[in-house]
This record gives sequence, structure tokens and C-alpha cells, in this order.
Amino acid sequence: MYPSHRRPSVQPQRQCWLSVRLRGWSAAAVVLLGVLGLVQKSPAQNSPPHSLLEPDGWDPAAETLVVYNKDFEGSEDLARYYASKRKISSDRVIGLKCPVEETISREKFESTVREPLLRRLIENKWWVLEKRDLVDPSGKRYGQVPQVVRQDIRVVVLMRGVPIRVDRVPHNREPAIGEVDEASVDSEIAALGLLQRPIKGPLENRYYQKGQRFADCPEARGQLLVGRLDAADDATVRRMIDDSLNAERTGLWGRAVVDFSLMDGGYEEGEQWLAKCVQMYQRVGVPVAVDRYREVFRDAWPLPDTILYFGWYTSQITGAIASPSFRFKPGAIACHLHSFSASVLRTKSEAWVGPLLEKGAAAALGNVWEPYLTLTVHFDHLNERLLSGATLGEAAWSSMPGISWMNVVVGDPLYRPFPRRRVMPDAASPNRDYALYASLVGRYLPRDPKKFRRELLKTARRIAVRISSNSWACSPQSKETTGSRPISSSMPGPGRTLWRTSSAVPCMKVRPSAARGSRMRAWK
Repeated sequence: MYPSHRRPSVQPQRQCWLSVRLRGWSAAAVVLLGVLGLVQKSPAQNSPPHSLLEPDGWDPAAETLVVYNKDFEGSEDLARYYASKRKISSDRVIGLKCPVEETISREKFESTVREPLLRRLIENKWWVLEKRDLVDPSGKRYGQVPQVVRQDIRVVVLMRGVPIRVDRVPHNREPAIGEVDEASVDSEIAALGLLQRPIKGPLENRYYQKGQRFADCPEARGQLLVGRLDAADDATVRRMIDDSLNAERTGLWGRAVVDFSLMDGGYEEGEQWLAKCVQMYQRVGVPVAVDRYREVFRDAWPLPDTILYFGWYTSQITGAIASPSFRFKPGAIACHLHSFSASVLRTKSEAWVGPLLEKGAAAALGNVWEPYLTLTVHFDHLNERLLSGATLGEAAWSSMPGISWMNVVVGDPLYRPFPRRRVMPDAASPNRDYALYASLVGRYLPRDPKKFRRELLKTARRIAVRISSNSWACSPQSKETTGSRPISSSMPGPGRTLWRTSSAVPCMKVRPSAARGSRMRAWK
């Protein structure tokens, strides 16, 4: 992946838009709440500050088209399964006869995917086209061309079996930056309604950094939100569908994991995205594990209840996420940024996106070819939109500057993990700890951080007096450290040993490192 300053040049009608100190006392309190286990008192019924989007009546499922490959075994069954779960009309489930390989030529893409799909949209009057003046962002006119003037389909879901990548047209020489013509199938379909488009380089994404719902963004008319339900096998795809729906019904509660890589120079932009994500999680009450070392979280490092994972920069899945014992919490969204993280999807072990799904994620984002850093998904904006109540499709595509490019969103684009009115867990649910913490953050932290600290510790102490002394029994692993008191956590997930240093500093996991001595990874 090339850094931000190496950007493709802008073409006519086609443009390329191109550490935080964490509060230790809040980490200590949230770990203490997790260790003690909340079972007594319901949290306040005000919603945590996860959502800025009011329900507006737009039903994206009513404007969704599901596309499968007629020649790929199981593709139609998955399409029908998804449509039934999302209550999408059966006449909006269509099949295309296209190659079964993940990578296809530009000629095959045009003849078996793009043209048949566009024809179906027009024939079924889901799109209405008229000739209008083509005007670029600077106001220059290019004459009249067909444009989408009415759009009843705004979301497309590609099922397992539809090709993933459009290969580069053979050249006698290596194309210059900005002249590459390979792309993801998904991103090309996102630009389907931009009919007079050049093939080379990225197109401006007119939904980039927009805060409104996709249906309310007139600048994006002719664009599509594209999601792909694809993985190593059919069972994983069905599980992704079910997990997304279940998370919407029960609420997605848990922890975030942010894995820095200490990249510098032109790559600092990616580090800044991750730093903003950490700050965002703190503001909204999502506990976050932060790794500020160049290598990824080491093997078998405990990351319980992970619902959001963002990191970089290795070519293959490795470290704690790759450990046999690790599983994402159902409904989790994950992305490890790398140039070829989605170069193959129907795999359990290669690259990143396929293995992340195999590890239980409901959605993962990636790139099929070299995207250049600035044209990848911007983690900070993605998380801002997700936590504000947007769907996965809206959040993902509004965080990518270009379309007709290299990006893929693997997961249900209708998935809305953080709606405005989040489902509050019942008293017996292990999610109650997370709900209480988020509620206290929303109530006190923005206005009075000191009062938030007092209330958090007061709540933890009130719970502590009801817990028997054996909750503080030493772990068998206690001999691995000195100067800290081990406690057994009631939090679900692998690696239940935590060390308490004091009630006012972070509870940290200390692990040895052959390369650089002891490293500390903290739940913030």
C-alpha cells in the first residue's frame, strides 16, 4: 500500500479525492465492573450517545436488489435465504450467468455482470434514465448524456458466487499511477449509474463524508450501496446473516480493539484514523483495547467480547486474532488495513477478510488490489457513522473517497449495529456491564468528568459488597507477574486473568516480549 502523497492524478470527469493519553481511572472502573459482574440494578433508561440519526421512515430493504450467480452452486439458495430474512420481495432477487472464478477479465465483467444488471434495472423500471447536461464539480458542461433521474433501487447485495475482482487489461508496460484499470466488482457496481465513466482510475464518491441517509443525498443519485455476502462456505454466509439480525434484535455490546502499527511518513494518516477511533470509543462508552507497538497483538493475547476490530499492517492474518481460541462476538465488524486484504474471499486462512469472517465476524472490509492509503476506508469516519446509527452500507461507502476502485464491503449492507434506541440487556445478560458503563458515560462524562469517575467507582463499590470474597481468588497464572494482585474475571471470553494495581489506574495485561522486554496492553 502506498502512502497518501502518492495519489493518482485527476482526470476530466473523474477525480481522486484524495498519541492519545487515555484516562486510566475509567479503564480501572470498567474492568472492575466487568470483574464483579453486574446483576443487581438496571441502568438508566436513557440511550448512550451512539446515535445522531433519527428514524426517518426510509426503509433500505424496500430499495434493495439481491444478485446471485446462476452458475454457482448454492448462490441462489443463499440469495433466497437472505431475502426472506430481510423481507425483500422475491421479484427483487435476480440471477446472472457469470463466471464462477473470483477474478474475471474486464470484458467478462462488462458482458456478464455490468450490462445485464443495468439492463434489468431499466427494464423493470427500478431506474428511470433521461438525457441531461453532464456537469462536473467545477461547473463545466460536457453535453447531454443519459442520467438516472429516478432510483427505486439504491442497495445491491451480491451473493457468494458473484466474481470479486476485475483484472487488469493486459499492457505492454506497467501502467502509471492513475492509469490502472483493475477494480473490485463491488466498487464498479457502486458506480453503475454513472454511465459516461472512464475505466481508468477512481471516480469521485459523491456520498463521501456525507452525514445524511443515502436516500436523502441527491448528489449520489446513480450510485449504489453495495454489500457482499461471501465467505469460505455457505454456512459462514448464513451465520453472517443470522448474526447481523440477532445483534440488531438484542443489541451489540462489547469491546473495541485498535491495533496501531507506528507507521510514519506518508502513512501517518492511517495512524491518525486509529487515534480518532480510540477517542470516539471513549466518548460513547465502548471499552477499547489499544496496542501501540509495531507488531500486532501477540499470539493468544486475550481479547474478550470483541465487537469492533481495526488495525494494520500485515499481509496475512496473524497474532491474537489468528489464535485458535479467539472468536469475535456475534455481530462484530472488523477491518485489517492492507493492500490485498480481500484479494481472495473464499478462504479460511489467506489474507485477512476471509479469516476474519471465519473467526466469527459478521462483516469485514478490505481491498482486492493496491488501493493507495487515502483511497481506502477511513476508519474514523466509518466508526463515526456506525456509532451514529447508520447502516453498514451507509457507513462504509461514506468513508471511502472513491468508487470504481478496489474496495469491498463484505457483510449485510442493511445491518445497523448501533440504532438510536439500543436494546437494553435484561438483568441476567452478560451485556449489562457494558450497558451500565455506556449509560454512565452518556450521563456524566461530557459534562462533569470528575462526577463520572465518582459515580462509576461508587457503582462498582456498591456491587463489590454483594460479591463473595472468593471472587478475588488468585489465578494459577499469578506466578507470571510480581507486584500486582491477580483477580479472576467474570467477563466472558478467553484469558480471564486481570491484574489490579489500584482503583485509580488502568488494569493492565503485562506480557513478556523477547524483542523489547515487558509490554503493557491496557483496556482503556
